[in-house]
Amino acid sequence: MFFGKGRRKVLLINPKFQYSVMLHFLVLFLIVSFGILIVAYWQISPLLEEISKLNLPSNHALFQAVEKFNYMSTVSVICILIFCLAMFYNMALIISNRVAGPLFNLCRSLQNIRNSGEVKHVAFRKKDYFHEVADEVNKTIDFVKEDLKN
Repeated sequence: MFFGKGRRKVLLINPKFQYSVMLHFLVLFLIVSFGILIVAYWQISPLLEEISKLNLPSNHALFQAVEKFNYMSTVSVICILIFCLAMFYNMALIISNRVAGPLFNLCRSLQNIRNSGEVKHVAFRKKDYFHEVADEVNKTIDFVKEDLKN
């Protein structure tokens, strides 16, 4: 995903910012997960209460079916939550890279201008955010170049 043609080899460009974004996504994930668990428990608890009132022996077919259902639903919810955690993490990483990458690129371009004196346009990756900032910087560079010619 992050290695290959045109891809960065560094996963976190601005770790402080990106960890902050990931923390916010983690908090959102935990809130959503807590809500899912409450709803799942709320839905199944009346059934479990009614079956427990029947005082069925542990080898009764209904008791075994409910136990199996309870186990399978718990495993399913855990698997779904693990999948959602991976998706939240990936989205936090992608979004934070699409914000941190352009800012890193802009700073590097400005440093190159200052250090080498060579003025080049700023270019962002196709899927990065804030292309309007690069366009505005490039227009300013063109304006300054024109002003220096005159």
